[in-house]
Amino acid sequence: MRRNRDTGTPVYSNACVQVKGIQRRKRTDFTPVPHRSGAYPADVAGRSPDENDDAPSDASLRPDPTPEPAPVGTRGGLAVALVLYVGARLVLVAALAGVLVLVGLPVLVALMIAIVVSLPLSLVLFRGLRARLARETDAATADRRERRAQLRAQLRGDAPPAG
Repeated sequence: MRRNRDTGTPVYSNACVQVKGIQRRKRTDFTPVPHRSGAYPADVAGRSPDENDDAPSDASLRPDPTPEPAPVGTRGGLAVALVLYVGARLVLVAALAGVLVLVGLPVLVALMIAIVVSLPLSLVLFRGLRARLARETDAATADRRERRAQLRAQLRGDAPPAG
């Protein structure tokens, strides 16, 4: 196998450089947290099972499987707002196309004109639906950012687990 003169890395026939597998970073900021009894995890793990009776079980460390009640701005509310807005725009296009077909235009031409005319009309007619969709999207985005921040804090060990 040929090697690059400057870097010493292997050179392949298709000029690709060998990529190493995923490497995990070592956590240098990890500090062991004492157990309820005051012992550190290594001390707790070294005890016999009868001494660990007061230790929390694996089931108590897992998150609660029952979901919380859905607050405002969830995916369900976002989905409803999106379906209402898209449905209203499609009904507007269909109504305009129907009127244009009744006037005597061919169906394809009527659909194209209806799509072009419905764009500005939907901005005026469906202002409330568009505002609702924007509110739901903002609320869902804020909720997702908050959950991601909490998860990252838990993974770093900065915040206690939610629950």
